[in-house]
Amino acid sequence: MSNNILSSLFNQLSWKLTIIKEKIQGIDLTKTVSQEELNLNPAIHEKYANSGNKHLCFVLKNLQITKEDQIVDYGSGKGGALLTMAKFPFKKIEGIEISEELHKIACKNIKRLNKNNVFSSNSDALNFNQLDDFNYFYFYNPFNEVLFLPVLKKINNTLFSKPRATTLIYNNPVCHNMIVKETPFKLIAKYPSFYNFKIFVYKNNN
Repeated sequence: MSNNILSSLFNQLSWKLTIIKEKIQGIDLTKTVSQEELNLNPAIHEKYANSGNKHLCFVLKNLQITKEDQIVDYGSGKGGALLTMAKFPFKKIEGIEISEELHKIACKNIKRLNKNNVFSSNSDALNFNQLDDFNYFYFYNPFNEVLFLPVLKKINNTLFSKPRATTLIYNNPVCHNMIVKETPFKLIAKYPSFYNFKIFVYKNNN
């Protein structure tokens, strides 16, 4: 049996065991959900998949997070990344999710695991205006460049109105060039992720 087949079988088994573990815990994080199932436009939005895993955890371990730091996750889905972030001493962890269905699941997961500093907002990314509170921004490729550009402009605006040192974490960074071109963020690190994706970390100059 080839290594590729063995790896595929191992991944399938690991996925099934994770689903069983979540059922025992009374949470729902891992099962993917298509744009069509969520009544979202597949030309703009990506399907839901959980990015809260060992790869994100490794990145966060290298960022020296303190109790004063606050992070916002764009397209937070069922809250998988939010709950991974909750393993670190963030003061506040906020998810923005356009799908009411995923938002409700996230709220149940957060309540079930008793995470008092983790929140999910059912909002369009362009309508979320409390950005001055945050110095970390996280994206797991939630939408295409048409929506990503105005979101980046909102981040630019908050950095202009309230200058501060900030970090942007971009999982599966398909719009990397847009960040470099349109924002003050500079790429400082690259990390491996799952399914041959990468996680890029950027910082601004403040």
